[in-house]
Amino acid sequence: MPHWLVEEDTRGVALAIVPGVGCKFPDTYGPRHYISELLNGWSIVDREWHTKRALRLTPFDAGYSLDHYWRNETDEFLGYQINLQEPLRRTSIGFDSFDQELDIVVTPGGSWRWKDVDSFEQGVVDGFVSHEDGSAIRELARTLAGRIHELIPTGWEDWRPDPTWDLPELPHGWDVLTPAP
Repeated sequence: MPHWLVEEDTRGVALAIVPGVGCKFPDTYGPRHYISELLNGWSIVDREWHTKRALRLTPFDAGYSLDHYWRNETDEFLGYQINLQEPLRRTSIGFDSFDQELDIVVTPGGSWRWKDVDSFEQGVVDGFVSHEDGSAIRELARTLAGRIHELIPTGWEDWRPDPTWDLPELPHGWDVLTPAP
């Protein structure tokens, strides 16, 4: 999924995506959870990102991103999602990570709920996520849930992309992992 690099400093990056951006998705994306997709095999198809504008604040060396969502048509801020993921790995074309399925959805006012717990736990049962990694991911999720009121608001809640920016595109070679120079 190509994103704009909005900001980068020593702490992390701010990446953004908007409706209309061309992405690569599993051909059966949606009916099954992410981990089921990987366990059962899939092929990649072209799809367009739609509905929500997203800004992802991702600290380096951390196992999560703090995603902000807006309804693109109305500019309404919808809230946050703490996305548990592998720490970013820099590549020659940007960053790679791996979604770990477990998420925390947070309203603009700070109330929250777990998301995709069943799918995450099924991934542990199926051996896609080791029991040790599953325990570490659950512990990080509990820690982050306990810090929600420290994490938000972020100051990015009124962010808007520059309307003159071209939509980001996946570069040639996007599917070949190349370490950063």
